[in-house]
Amino acid sequence: MEGDRMDVDSETSDEYIYSWTPEHELSIDEFLAKYKPSKTKDDGEKPWIWVERVPAVNQQWYRSIVGAGILILKAATNKVVEIQRDRNIPWHSNGDVNVRGKRDLQTEVRTQALADLEQLCREKGTTCGKWLFFVHRQSIDRVWATIAKSLVEGELAETVACEAKVSTVRQDDTGPHHLICLYLPNIYDKEAATEVLEVLIRKLGVTPVNAKPDIYTHIGLYTKHPSGIRPTIWQAKDLLSEDALKELHEEYASRQRLGPDSATDSCE
Repeated sequence: MEGDRMDVDSETSDEYIYSWTPEHELSIDEFLAKYKPSKTKDDGEKPWIWVERVPAVNQQWYRSIVGAGILILKAATNKVVEIQRDRNIPWHSNGDVNVRGKRDLQTEVRTQALADLEQLCREKGTTCGKWLFFVHRQSIDRVWATIAKSLVEGELAETVACEAKVSTVRQDDTGPHHLICLYLPNIYDKEAATEVLEVLIRKLGVTPVNAKPDIYTHIGLYTKHPSGIRPTIWQAKDLLSEDALKELHEEYASRQRLGPDSATDSCE
């Protein structure tokens, strides 16, 4: 099984200088001031800047696990395409309980594939995932520092969130946005994911775009995949009502009006 192990996130090794842990020679403030995502260019060897609060849960990714996930996704894709091409299946049932339309059948296939992927992750202990943020370059240093410091010594440190990373400036310097990933050991834990989301909005004033299990990344499940499966597991609106989200935003705004610091940009 040892030879089956995959090398992932090698930039978090001790030799990678763009990764901070509590044992780092620099304080978190010094590290964030020295390595700013807007000023760090990826020359092919530093695509991410990492901050780790505690040793991340050791979730070993093996080719056999990823291979099993790829097979699940491939089977679902083939079924979706097969249903799409079958001229004997109508698009809609049109209210006929004895007829199932293409969309209903395809939705059933996608739902089952997601359930199978979740079961695979739970059985193999690879349930990790991340909340995702896309932030404009003019705000990225401030937003990244806010999340990273909170993860190490603030409100996020009181949640299950264990590490975070931010993309650096690409070699071709295309696109003005950076990606921040905030990791949770079990992204399928709805209660824990909701707790982290509430802290992000109420305390930090940042709203993630969505959450994604790592298994989706490893098997190549991205936007516009031919299976039609959504490449994320949670959005803020999936976990909190519109009224609850509004209340959290208002609470943060109220605190900022009373405090000396200006509000951190929302990442919606």
